[in-house]
Amino acid sequence: MNRVSAALIVDACLVITFGSVGRLGLLTGLRGHEVLIGPRSLAEVAKQPTAGAIREAIAAGTVTMATLDPGAATDQAALARFTDLPQFRNRGEAEALALASCRKLLIGSDDLGVRRLAIREFGAPRVAGTLDLLIWAVTEGRISRRDATVLLPKLDSGPRVIATLERQARRLSELI
Repeated sequence: MNRVSAALIVDACLVITFGSVGRLGLLTGLRGHEVLIGPRSLAEVAKQPTAGAIREAIAAGTVTMATLDPGAATDQAALARFTDLPQFRNRGEAEALALASCRKLLIGSDDLGVRRLAIREFGAPRVAGTLDLLIWAVTEGRISRRDATVLLPKLDSGPRVIATLERQARRLSELI
């Protein structure tokens, strides 16, 4: 049986979602998972203060840069496979998917296309989004259940995301 790493590779979507409301620490402060980001996803985080905050987290060691090995055929094949998909061409999502595939990482994203593909490729237990991160933060005692419930609607990272989060929010009260 192949063992799945407790490391979480995130795309720019999650970084921007938490950073845009000044709560990047809920992502970078995870205790149960090492948080990783690839160079492409990092480059997509362009607006301040989130861009500075994620770079500070990397410098502090709470987020680790993850790269594909340019000399490893399996890494490059995985990157090519995901980059060849039109919706991920030359984007951080393709790199995050390739890293998740090659390194058996969990993948963190709220991008619906990434989530659907990752669930098909890796299985639902290896896919995390905003709600999962909030649940982990509550169970780790880094945010109260009440504060997480208040924060949830502010974490709308794109069309249809908030509707999905609201449907899943019932899990928050059931799981914690």
